[in-house]
Amino acid sequence: MPDLLEETDDASLAVCIAGVDATIRGPHSVVAVLERTLVHAHRSRGEAHERTSIRITKDDFVWQISGRSARSMKALSASSVEPQVAGAVVSALISDASEAAGLCVWRAAVVERDGEAVAFVGDDWESALVLAAHLQARGWRLLGGDYALIDRSTLTALELESCCT
Repeated sequence: MPDLLEETDDASLAVCIAGVDATIRGPHSVVAVLERTLVHAHRSRGEAHERTSIRITKDDFVWQISGRSARSMKALSASSVEPQVAGAVVSALISDASEAAGLCVWRAAVVERDGEAVAFVGDDWESALVLAAHLQARGWRLLGGDYALIDRSTLTALELESCCT
């Protein structure tokens, strides 16, 4: 079990992602990066039926990120800088929120035109993003370049912006 940071160094951030209230607790330095990263996300008011929490701890060897779902558990070297840790926290947050909301998360670039969406999914993620950028330059709207939230019942790609703002 990692040694928890002193209470005076802890901070928290409450956001609402995909209709799920999430609380992130951890070192002030990481939460400060997350506040800037998630600046457009709704701030949680505790009104959602689904809730999750992410905890960030650090010892001499490792940063640990833990949430409610198995996919949100992450470990990074203690030498990782705060923006790297914050990126892993966002990934954990998306995993937990999507699971609580009944959504699938795919690593994908998603574009839309005339109400129809296309998700570019695969091992060569950078190529998918480049292809999505080319289509965006030709009138398609970019819905997401990192993750696609997919409604399991309809296989519909949700616009990430609508889940976060």
